[in-house]
Amino acid sequence: MARHFGSEARLQLNSEDEAHVRAARAQSLSREANERIRALPNRPPAVFDLFVCECRLDGCTATVSLTEDEYSAIRRHPSRFVVVPGHRDAGVERVVDAAPGRFEIVDTTAGARTAVDEVGLPR
Repeated sequence: MARHFGSEARLQLNSEDEAHVRAARAQSLSREANERIRALPNRPPAVFDLFVCECRLDGCTATVSLTEDEYSAIRRHPSRFVVVPGHRDAGVERVVDAAPGRFEIVDTTAGARTAVDEVGLPR
């Protein structure tokens, strides 16, 4: 939970919120890399591309094979991320869809989203 002190209104986070923010930064960086992959010119829509796993693990370099249509469907929901099977953080994410052996789509729980929203990370 954020707390504001005095006129400087500094943001104070507890350790659980800090963990959510660190994890969200990792997801945000992966999401940014995937948006750049998606923007590559002259890609046929039915071709599988390798996207970066958007899990909460700091430093994860795993890749996920998706079509443009699959990735676009995931991006329609800002709190959903594509991860390698088994990379879900069960404490703050739930699997909402999956392509067995290829990927899982996870949705971040409200508590984790609140911590991220308070520091203003993009989704």
